[in-house]
Amino acid sequence: MANFRGCECNHAWPGQILHIALPDGWDDMSNLPPEDERHAIKVLFQLLDDFTAEREAIQGDQATSRVSGNRT
Repeated sequence: MANFRGCECNHAWPGQILHIALPDGWDDMSNLPPEDERHAIKVLFQLLDDFTAEREAIQGDQATSRVSGNRT
């Protein structure tokens, strides 16, 4: 998550998600306004979807490379 953001931070993944979802900051992670919480959850699942798609694409490319590399 820190690599995705391009900066270092001591926050665990919930804090990293909040940095991405709420770049202007927040007062209390345990007491977010409902709209900020909904937005952070939406961002979390979008990031997970993006990660999954990227990972599947890489695995697919690797499988294709292995198959085409075995042809003579």
